[in-house]
Amino acid sequence: MFKQRKITACILSIIMIFALAATAFAHDLDGYADRNVYDMLEIHYTILTGLEADVADTYYEEISNNGFTNEQLDSIDKVLYPGNLDSLSATYDKLAYLQDNYSELTSYMPQDKKILIDKYIMYLGLLYYYENPRQSEYLKMNEMDESIQRNQVGKAAANIVGKLTIFADPSTRGVGSSGHEINLGKHAWISFENTSSGYQRLGGLDYYQGTGGTVGTYGNLPETNNYKGVHYNVESVKVNDHSMYLPRYSLSVQITADDLSRINQTITYNDTWTKVNNCSWFAAAVWNASGGKYVSAGVIPTPKTLADNIKKISGYDTNAEVPYCDITYYKAKNPVKFTL
Repeated sequence: MFKQRKITACILSIIMIFALAATAFAHDLDGYADRNVYDMLEIHYTILTGLEADVADTYYEEISNNGFTNEQLDSIDKVLYPGNLDSLSATYDKLAYLQDNYSELTSYMPQDKKILIDKYIMYLGLLYYYENPRQSEYLKMNEMDESIQRNQVGKAAANIVGKLTIFADPSTRGVGSSGHEINLGKHAWISFENTSSGYQRLGGLDYYQGTGGTVGTYGNLPETNNYKGVHYNVESVKVNDHSMYLPRYSLSVQITADDLSRINQTITYNDTWTKVNNCSWFAAAVWNASGGKYVSAGVIPTPKTLADNIKKISGYDTNAEVPYCDITYYKAKNPVKFTL
């Protein structure tokens, strides 16, 4: 209830700000509005906002040509993000907060005010990846490959080698540097079950007929000296032995050997973990390489946003079983065994 009152107050204040400055787009973005970044950002933005691509394109052109006034940006920031913020964490917190509360913030808004907040989200996304160009790797790895999507139609059952599942746990609420509650979620990962008659390799591990395991990225496990990258079967142990990651939302797809080859390339190429290239970024990249229905982990990736987007797709599961393997490893290639 307290959170709802805060959001309602924000909505009323934003409406007042936008009513005073609805046509005041006059601040040039000084190169922030990179077209290549926008082209990669577009699908995540349209999934979040529900806009059609041609509408998003129009907003991009307006923002790249005009932007926002400094006065308008300052007014919005004072309403949504009180406190002193440094430029990097401010942009990240703003995006995370808006992703978490987008439906609540916009459901009460008149259409013209929603348009302005949608443009503001695009502005923040372009600004964040301009300020953090190395983080745009997330966008590159999660572009939609329409050829992969088309190849999933009419898969022959004889070619299926296993089942791939993407999971996301949206729980855990914290307070960002903005002073607002920001729900980034807890974790996201991938599981694989071998349904073929022989062994199949996932990343750097072999799984025999009828077995399976999990793969995800971490940056803070003391058991692996905080190794920042790929870990195998950690989620399998945490879910099956310790009843963790509840609730968890998931999607599954049957995969072929060709699909598995693309998946393995994605796993071995992305043995890393950063603030943006995190567990949800990794899980979405691996899933999208499988040819399953495209999922987005957000304008900036978080397990919370990934879970929200999984739930938008017909056929998702809640608290589905996770294949059990109690032998844990880290490093994508030449995995190193460790005890969790």
